[in-house]
Amino acid sequence: MKEAPISKETRSPMRKILSEDEVRSISRRLGKVMSPILGELSSHYGLNIEESIRFQAVASRLREAREDRNMDLKAAAKALGVPQYRLRYIEECRVKNLRSSDLHAYVDFLGLGKWFARWRRAHPNMAARLAPDAKSEVK
Repeated sequence: MKEAPISKETRSPMRKILSEDEVRSISRRLGKVMSPILGELSSHYGLNIEESIRFQAVASRLREAREDRNMDLKAAAKALGVPQYRLRYIEECRVKNLRSSDLHAYVDFLGLGKWFARWRRAHPNMAARLAPDAKSEVK
């Protein structure tokens, strides 16, 4: 199935590198609106809302860069030599499931190293957990 490309108008808010204050503010607002649901998702799936909010810019930027090259996930996965589902984890902000080595390979493959370095500076704690040599890789 072909993925629907994201329009240019939709892009900018989703790919903005948020400050820690913005992440906390969005997380609080989501908590107020979706409190019971978020609590259930967090406990059942180990979902960390703030990490997902922080990572949204990375996921969006990578997906857009791939789409700008007219590549689907299958082609990108083949070029990188990784299973499609691992790239899908990245693009769907499934931080708990992603392998940092896949993330860094994908960033390099799409030529987003400088942009990703800016994101890492904005979110050093999360970036440290996503470092290629991090011990928390999902097998």
